[in-house]
Amino acid sequence: MVMETLRDSPRPIPLVTSRVSYLPGYTTDHRKSVVMTDSARPGGSSTPRGRKTSAYHSNVAIYSDWFQRAEASLSRAQELNIMVTVRADTDNVEDKSDTFFQQFNIVVATECSQDQLVRINNICRENNVLFFCGDVFGMFGYTFADLLSHQFVEEKNTKVDKLTVTTTIKKEMTCVPLQDALATHWDGILTNKLKKMDPSYFLLLVLLAFRKKKSRDPNPAERAEDIIELKKLRDKTLSSVGVPPEKVSDELFRVSPVCAIVGGIMAQEIIKAASKLHEPYDNMFFFNPTTNGGFIECVGK
Repeated sequence: MVMETLRDSPRPIPLVTSRVSYLPGYTTDHRKSVVMTDSARPGGSSTPRGRKTSAYHSNVAIYSDWFQRAEASLSRAQELNIMVTVRADTDNVEDKSDTFFQQFNIVVATECSQDQLVRINNICRENNVLFFCGDVFGMFGYTFADLLSHQFVEEKNTKVDKLTVTTTIKKEMTCVPLQDALATHWDGILTNKLKKMDPSYFLLLVLLAFRKKKSRDPNPAERAEDIIELKKLRDKTLSSVGVPPEKVSDELFRVSPVCAIVGGIMAQEIIKAASKLHEPYDNMFFFNPTTNGGFIECVGK
């Protein structure tokens, strides 16, 4: 999504060029929120990469069966905000050269393999491009942000002679790449943190391993077989990073959708990063269906 600042906007958002890879319901929710932001004017573009769509993928942006999702959602996305130009790019992300990603200010990737996510993130880091990724696997979802060395401002209200005075405070945060966040080993000094952590991060490792092995996500139509495979991958994956397999319970493998929740968080964080207003989440957000709660984990530092 490309957005340029409204000249008369009291809090303008700088030029934002984002690459949206694929278009499931999760991506639609965060893209919809970013397209509708007030601080946009002509000159921008959104380039979602497409897979085929069906009734299973129907949402606010898609209303027809069996053609590219990027193309299916194009007109509906444009209708959300005529001041933003929206484009569809149906090329495979693996066919994109490194230079393709260099043209953007913000890159958002979803439904990619772990290797694809790490590759895109590393390209972004080398070219000072902000990177987001995330997914919804049924009822479980996550977002990750690599904002490099990110400066932002926060507002603080103080009372002066019975008047409220608002001052802005400049702050800075340093982020880690996705490969570091996913390669953390939990033996030794991180054992105490492991005990306190929600299992969602470790479930993500298992789901990414499943996607890599099967070239797809768990399918409700194949639930029995997939749960057996997920348990095997859980035992292997968690043992390799020093985590007992029981950290991820069998209950977490039973799923149903929460696109709006996680997609809304992603949109919020993209707008924060673009506007440099308010402290971003550092560096992963998870939604856990068993507790019906969302939370932030800082992993890889």
